[in-house]
Amino acid sequence: MLTPAPVLFLITADASIAAWFQQFSQTQNYQLHWCASVDDIPAIAAAIATRLPALILLATELPTLDSYHLCTVLPPAIQNRPLPVLFVGTPTRPCDRERVFAVGGADYLEYPFYEAEAIARLTLQLRLMTIAVLTEPNDDNDADLDPIKTLPNSQTMTQYLIEQWDLLTHQALPLTLLLCQINEFMAYEESYGFRAGQRCFGQVGQHLYATLTDIHHFLARYREDQFMIALPQCRADAAIAIAHTMTQRIQALQINHPRQAATPIITISIGIASLIPRRTFSYEVMLRAVEAALNEAHSQPQKVCLKAFQD
Repeated sequence: MLTPAPVLFLITADASIAAWFQQFSQTQNYQLHWCASVDDIPAIAAAIATRLPALILLATELPTLDSYHLCTVLPPAIQNRPLPVLFVGTPTRPCDRERVFAVGGADYLEYPFYEAEAIARLTLQLRLMTIAVLTEPNDDNDADLDPIKTLPNSQTMTQYLIEQWDLLTHQALPLTLLLCQINEFMAYEESYGFRAGQRCFGQVGQHLYATLTDIHHFLARYREDQFMIALPQCRADAAIAIAHTMTQRIQALQINHPRQAATPIITISIGIASLIPRRTFSYEVMLRAVEAALNEAHSQPQKVCLKAFQD
């Protein structure tokens, strides 16, 4: 049985923004509903109830309405499922980051839009929405849902790294990668089953993502038990602080794992690679370095290891 394409509900009067998301939706197998009549709140709410979107894209600039106020009156859920709102910056009005989250926005996309970044942020919100449904007390009717399938994968990460490598080469700014592995994850799945393993993986990913604070930070599933996180314009010392916060947050979840040798809870190890991109080598150098750093991190007391490069 085929799964219907997620519906994106776009609220904007800007035809150029609508055209970008229409093209994006076609290539990424989304259904897009463009709400161009943006001056009638009841009509917008009625259209949302009819279209049953997976998430809302809300432009920061509307002709007669304040988009941040509009966010506060939109339904927070539909058919018992969360309805996240992603703010969309316009050429003349960037997102006010503090207001986005203050009014309940889930995330934001800044103009100009990059396809890899849009894929990452939209699919991550869809995954988090699925996780929220799966973690409801009564989820018997959702047994066939897989919250991991909507997570950006290694191919999407590669595309994002290529884009950022070119951009940061021009800007002479750093790029940092984190490779995060759930320790003894295979043993956890053997003990509790595949479905519990996917729940655990999704929960860890949700808390890793919550640690990220910059719009350009990009999280993807890299391997069955690993996440990769790209931190453009992030120095090594800041990345180390982020990594330590991540390890602490995952330990604080206290997810039981009796087959963990050192401690009977789920923990993670993180390898870090950081450098300023150059045209004389490619992003693949970073991939090899972050793999090596992760291997060393397993033997470190704090489970974090850095490989930094300087010219």
